Amino acid sequence: MKKYFAFILTLLLLTSLSAQESAIDTTIIYKPSKITKLASAMKETSGLIYYNNRFWTINDSGGKPIIYAFDDKTGKIKQKVKVLFSTNRDWEDIAQDSLFIYVGDFGNNSGTRELYKIYKIEKKSIKNSEKSSVIPEVINFTYEDQNNFTRGHLQTAYDCEALLCFNNNIYIFSKDWETRHTTLYILPKTKGTYKAKKLHTFNSDGLITGAEISKDNKIVALIGYKNFYPFMWIFTDFKNDNFFSGNKIRLDLNSIYDAQTESITFKNNNTDTLYVTCEKSGFKQSILVFPIKKIINILNSDSNK
Repeated sequence: MKKYFAFILTLLLLTSLSAQESAIDTTIIYKPSKITKLASAMKETSGLIYYNNRFWTINDSGGKPIIYAFDDKTGKIKQKVKVLFSTNRDWEDIAQDSLFIYVGDFGNNSGTRELYKIYKIEKKSIKNSEKSSVIPEVINFTYEDQNNFTRGHLQTAYDCEALLCFNNNIYIFSKDWETRHTTLYILPKTKGTYKAKKLHTFNSDGLITGAEISKDNKIVALIGYKNFYPFMWIFTDFKNDNFFSGNKIRLDLNSIYDAQTESITFKNNNTDTLYVTCEKSGFKQSILVFPIKKIINILNSDSNK
């Protein structure tokens, strides 16, 4: 295969990593093809979108309530947008639809949190200047099935670091420290206070830290890590909002051990490539590139032989 793919297809297993049936259920060891170091101000990058010809990210727990736009080729910051009347208690992901940007303040490592927030920002309120500010609407929520708020660091099933927008709703994926599975919940996009409704659970075999859906709603991608080894899940051919019901591909990213992968996105309407950022840890804060459409096409071709 071409070196450009950066594949290591030494492990290509048809497995049953979840209870749902699918045509492709495959694990691949994969090496990312490109890495760019990000500016030090984004050392805790924890969410990623592509909007207005730029990548945008946020820092997580205790960071400033600012959304940063940056250049993926240089890693330099191009814009800073301050979200007024907000606190970065634990910002963990960022998503978008055609009109709004959504920032998820729903981190809960201690297990004691009882109210979670998503800040909803109108895109047209963001000025095209180096520094600006916006006033968000707020979506408050609790989990319909959470009854235990006992303190237990990195022990709760109700931590969360991943969200995406699909049709008229917001979907969030839990970071379950108890089982290393992820549970999908649904919320309305409108401001107010809600109970997040539980939909489906998937054996992600690791902690989920970021989510994305392609603009054509045909690909869902999750990023995460297990025992300091990053991984990615790709879901295709799913039915409605049961994202776990179709084909499933897992990429084990062993070559970037200790890269704290926290976010994932596509670029515009292009579903050929996924971009991932990782926080500063044993690995530099960086953006990585994955030619995901080529991976899917090759696996589809192999499965049809």
